[in-house]
This record gives sequence, C-alpha cells and structure tokens, in this order.
Amino acid sequence: MPSFALRLIQSDIASNPAPDEVARPSDSLAVVLSNSHDDDVDGNSTLYLERRSTNTSLPAEILGYIFLCSLHMYKRIRPRFDEAPLVFCHVCSFWRRTALGTSRLWGSLSFDTRCYKHVPTWDVAQLFTFWLRNGTPHPLVFSMIDKLSSPSTPDALRAVAPFSDRLIELNLCGQSLAFLEPFLNTANGRFNRLRILVLDTAEGDQLKLEPNVPILSDAPSLQVLGIRGSRILEYLSFPWSQLSVLLLDRDLNPFGWHSVFSQCINLQSGTFTIDSDENDESDDDNTYDAKTYEKLTAFKLTLETDFDLAVFGNFELPNLHTFHLVNRHWDTVELDVIDVFEQLQLNDHLQDLALANLVIDPEDLISMITSVQSLIRLALDVQGLDFSEFFDELHAAIMDESILVNLSSFIICVPSDLDESSFIRFIQSLSQCERRQHLGEVSLFVRAWVGFPGDPQRIIDNVRMHLKDLIYDKDTCPDGFIFTADTVDEAFDIRSVLVRT
Repeated sequence: MPSFALRLIQSDIASNPAPDEVARPSDSLAVVLSNSHDDDVDGNSTLYLERRSTNTSLPAEILGYIFLCSLHMYKRIRPRFDEAPLVFCHVCSFWRRTALGTSRLWGSLSFDTRCYKHVPTWDVAQLFTFWLRNGTPHPLVFSMIDKLSSPSTPDALRAVAPFSDRLIELNLCGQSLAFLEPFLNTANGRFNRLRILVLDTAEGDQLKLEPNVPILSDAPSLQVLGIRGSRILEYLSFPWSQLSVLLLDRDLNPFGWHSVFSQCINLQSGTFTIDSDENDESDDDNTYDAKTYEKLTAFKLTLETDFDLAVFGNFELPNLHTFHLVNRHWDTVELDVIDVFEQLQLNDHLQDLALANLVIDPEDLISMITSVQSLIRLALDVQGLDFSEFFDELHAAIMDESILVNLSSFIICVPSDLDESSFIRFIQSLSQCERRQHLGEVSLFVRAWVGFPGDPQRIIDNVRMHLKDLIYDKDTCPDGFIFTADTVDEAFDIRSVLVRT
C-alpha cells in the first residue's frame, strides 16, 4: 500500500512579489498530497488539482501552520505559530482573504527578528501596518524580539505606536535600549488598555528621552509589569501604586528597589534582583517609613550585591504565601532572626519557603521551620550548618510533635561530607508519619567542592538504596514520593529547581 506524504512546493521566498502585487496561490505556495514515489509525476499533478479545489475549506490556522512548517530552519529557529497571521497572509491573495476572515488569528502577534531570513523580505513596518489596519478592531497582544539589533526594528515599532491604544499586552525584547525610543515617543499617552507590559534590554545606552518621562505612568489599566534591563527605570516612570505583579531584574540598586517597593501598596506578587551598588543614595540609618502590604502573597528577592536585610523590619507582610530569598553575591549573607524570621514565624499562610546561600543559626532555622505549620514546599541551600544534627533534630521533632504536617515538597543542597543516615531517617519520618499529608517530592543535591572530602555520588546511591521502598514506582510503590538527586558544583543555583517544580 503506497504511503502518502504532505509535500510543500514553495518558490524561493526571497523572490516573492512585493505586497502590493497580487500573487496566485500556485505562484508562491501550494499544498500537495502526493504519492511518495517521486517518479509518479502524473499522479502528483492529479492530486494537486484535487487538493487545490478544496483548499478554501481548510481552517486558516491550518494554512498558517503549513506555511510555517515549510520555512527553512536556521539554527533551529522558526517563526512561532502566533506569527502566522502576519507572515502567511502576504503569501498570496487567497491566503490573505482567508486570514482576514478569521478574526481570532489577529488577537496576538509575535515577531522575532532572528527569523527575518525566512519570511518575505519586504519591510517589516509594512507588515505590521497591514496587520493593524486590516485586522478587526479588537484588543491586541503584541510581542517583538530583536536580539540582533536589526536596523529595521525602530521603524517597525513606530508603525505599531499609533495603534497602542488597542494593546492589552506588550512585550518588547531587544539588545539595545535605543530600539524603544521611536516607539515610546510616538505612543506617548496612548496606553489606555494596556494591562501587561514587559521590557527587556541588554544594553543601557544613552537615550534622548528626558529622565523619568511619564510615558507609561498614565496607563490606567496596567497591572503586570516586567523590567529586565539596564537604565530603564532611569528614563521611564510607571504607575507603581496600581500594579499587582512586578518583576524588576538587572541594574537595580538597594535604594532604587526600596524607592519602588515603597510605592507598590497594592502589590500581590513581587520578584526582584538587586545587583547594583552604583548611585546608592540610601542613608546610613536606614530610617524608612513602616508599611503594611496586605495584598502581597508572593515575594522573591535575589541579592547580587550588598544589601541590609534589616530593612525588612520596616515592612509587615502578613499574608505571604511565598517567600524566596536567594543570595548570589560572593559574600555569604548572614540572616539574623530579627530580619525576616520573626515575620515568617508568625505567618499563618506561608506555603512556599526558599533560602539559598545564607548563613543561618541552626536553632533559628529549626525554630522557624517547625513553627510554620502551613509550609507545603521547603527549599534550603544554607551554609555553615551541621546537617547531620539538623536532620536529627527535625526527625525527633516530627516523631514527638505535629510539625511539617502539610509539607509536600522538600528540596535541599548539602555538602559532600554529609552523613546520609541522618537524612534518610528524616525523610522516612516525613514519609511514614500518619499525622502528615502525603509527601510528594524530595530533591537532594550534593555539592562537590574541589578538594572537599566525601563522595557525592556515593551519598546519592546510598540514599536511593535505603529509600527505595518509599520512592515512587508505578508497579511497586504507586503512592511513593518522586525522588530527584544530582551532584552539583559551587555555581549551583537553587532557583533553577524552583522553576521546574
């Protein structure tokens, strides 16, 4: 029985006519359901004619997907499916009519300049203008990625700017901060519907904009803001008080963080990376006004520079569900009980706690862990701790008291000199205690320091062997926990595990 394949006959994209020239379907792209024998020319021709007569019934999404699949890949990069409306509606008049008649195709568009070689070569600004003018007038989601600093990007974004009042989500990612300037100048004051904004730049070059231009501070619907990039906060101001979700990453100093955070009175989720000590205008006394963040449920802070954690004494975070504190600075941070622990111990809602590359007094750490009954996930990568004693104390507490009763996920990074027997007893008590909820996941990472005693792989093998009756197996232990273990080096970042889990 002959096999059949979907063959795409495509002319060279670079030789396509300009967008104002009308092309026939057979001139640029045709779909052929053909016999796999290449010498059956007549059969292929017949099948082509049959398929050509029924193409009009294919959903536009299918046509777009076929077109994208026909593009050659360059370093495994191909336009995403939400780029299809812009790309395939320019292939020929038939496809253009089909795309324009399918309004759901026009709600979202993503464009990546790394794919320029694989799309029609006419000006990208004309493509954007065509999309915006011909699509039905509904809210738009627009994303543009320009990692190559394409010279056509500023003009392309300038074409989008007049339609910014229809944008509900905007994601702009570029190598240089300068690629934003034409767009922001043209779109000033037009972001009435914008709810989600992400700006990502790698280079903080000088702009012609005045500092703190209120281009985006008058966006009345803005709720979610993500900023990754140098000097963006220097040039743009935002409506901090109305934000519910905020991510600030790169080129953020402690004073800048506090200045922003103190205005985010309605914040529900905040993720911050403090990595700069330049232009730190904070005073020596750290005398900040006390504030209560009733709505804040998730707070994630990564430190890559010196930061005084005593500032947390000025904030009340009564409803936190998630608290992540990760230190990536060369100098290990000593976490004192008065900085954070007092609030966490009194929190009745905390479910997700992660502490990494911190020095913590063992008694303080055990006291906090055992007092927070609501914990569901616990991730630890702490320094200077006697882990054998730590696990033994937790094991004894679990046997004697109702602690960690809701813990479902336990993630920890330990040194290679660990006495694994204490860890095994602790996990056994977590898994077998009848007063507890079901333990769903255990992740063990053993850090292999150069010249440090111990055998990380031996530790992992012994742990796996002694816990084999508790580890999930669809046949022998369907109610067991999922066990993940690996050896890591000093560069290990526990955040990568938190994202996966």
